This record gives sequence, C-alpha cells and structure tokens, in this order.
Amino acid sequence: MRVGLVSMRWCDFGGWPTYTRHLYTGLQQAGHEPTVLTDGKVMSGWKGVMNFAPIDNLEEYDKLIVVVFAPDAEVSAKIRGKIDAMVLHDPTEWRRKAAKRLICKLEPPQLIFIRDKPLRTFLNAGFYRLARTDFIPHPYARMCDKHAPTDRVICTARVDHDKRTHLIVKADRGVELWTGYINWVYDQERFDSSLKKQAFYKGAFGFKREDIANVYDGACALVDMSIIAGDGGGTQYTFLEAIDFGADCILASDWYAGPRSEMKPGVHYHQVGNVKELQGAIDKVRHGGPVLQCAAKDILVSHDAEQIARQYIELL
Repeated sequence: MRVGLVSMRWCDFGGWPTYTRHLYTGLQQAGHEPTVLTDGKVMSGWKGVMNFAPIDNLEEYDKLIVVVFAPDAEVSAKIRGKIDAMVLHDPTEWRRKAAKRLICKLEPPQLIFIRDKPLRTFLNAGFYRLARTDFIPHPYARMCDKHAPTDRVICTARVDHDKRTHLIVKADRGVELWTGYINWVYDQERFDSSLKKQAFYKGAFGFKREDIANVYDGACALVDMSIIAGDGGGTQYTFLEAIDFGADCILASDWYAGPRSEMKPGVHYHQVGNVKELQGAIDKVRHGGPVLQCAAKDILVSHDAEQIARQYIELL
C-alpha cells in the first residue's frame, strides 16, 4: 500500500521529523511504501533517510495521514477532504484559535494522539467532536546494536524555554548539549555567553542511524528538563533513544502526570525538581552506572514501530 505522510510544515529538528522517521520505518517494516509529502525545504541529510515528494498528485496514494499539522492555508486547500487521518502531538499545535478552526475545517475522519494526556486535554477543550479519536503511542524503530556505558551524560533536546536548558547548564556537570536548534531569544536572555561558544555544546548531529549512535553510544544518562503545559507523563523521543542505547533518563519532576503516566519516577527514570537534585542524580549515575534499564526497556516494546504502523493501517 502506498501511504502519503503529509507534513504541513517541515522542520529538520525536533519531535515532528523524528516521529515521521519512525512511522516511516514502521510502515516499511509492515510491507508498505511510505512517502513524506511536504512543500517545505528539507535538509539534504534527511533525503538519505526517507523518500520525499511535494504535496501534489494525492490520488496516487492509497492512504493519506497528516503527520505534522500547521495552520497553512495553501496546504490545507490541497488536502481538504482527501486525508484519512491526522496526528496531533502536543497542545502547542491547537492552542491558537486559528489552528482550532483549521482542524475543524479540514474535517479529518480520524484523529490520532501520540500521548494520552494531550488527548484528554484536547477532548476537554470540546471544539472538535466530529472525528474518531484514538491514542496510539508514538512509534520507535530500535537503532542500538551494542552499548558500553562510560561516564558521559548528554542532552539532545532543543535549547528553548520549555526545555529549561538553563537548569542543565547551571548544574555545571559537563552535560554535553547535542542539538541543531537554539532559540536565540532564550539563549540571550538566560546565558552570559552564547551556548555555541561553550565547550559542552556539541552542535547538531546527522539523521542517519550511525549519526545517532555516535551521540548516544557510551552515554550513561540523558538529561531532559522539559515541561510543556497540558503535556507530560509520556515518552519523548529523546527518552526512547536513551533507553534504547542503555542510558538512564533524568527528567523533571513536573513531567510526571499521575498514575496514568507511562513513565514512572524511580522505576523508569530519575526524578529531579531543582538544580541540586539534578547534580545529585548525575553524580549517582556516573558513579554507579545506569540502574533503571530493565524496567525502562519494557517501554520500547509498547512503541514498536512495525506494530504501531499496523495499528494505523487498521484504523484507516
């Protein structure tokens, strides 16, 4: 089956393209022929990972899934009435009234949420009740072949307000920052000198499997201090990558969203609420090695890319 994965706004870095990559791989593993459809400019590094095409000739595809939603009137006109499903990732996508109106106008027959809490937030908003809504965990295609942990601690989240990178820097534990995106307003407000000038800033890394392995291999821990209003409790791709490569996760205490949370503090990750606790958690893992791997790796099973791709096709 030919499946078109529509990205209404292409971003080279972050959760959206990473999600698209893993769903793409899962569809391939399930025997389908995916193509990423976007009118945006794509970095050349991605073109060796997935097949891309413009958002045209949509009749050539058996199924169309909007994998990245954005309030783009031109793209919306192309796909309206033709899509089989739309994926929503977190509340930032529908927070503005214009975005809400556009989702209603596109009338997707199926809405898929990759985390449970955003689904409940969305339904409580009550602005769109025409579509079927389902929660399906975001797919992850495993990439690690072997792992030998050292004392390296990394952060692979973008540098931004909701990622609270300043707490990681303030902890002063030599956490390596691997990211291709820096919010320059945040960078100027929070740091005396741009992060790009710091020794611990390692910059962007490639999109191929070996590029990702080069960053994660040997890491004993991943630090991610993300907090997104109306979100939390689930697993970001940085978490899944760390677990796959044998590293413990150190996450913000506010990430925990109660008993329904997939990630449980003390079971799947180390929970920290301030800089002092972050310092202690980093020191603990560095000296004692990763200790939460057995329970954490069970999470990878529920995100198996091939099985989740099959769930998508069955819904459509």
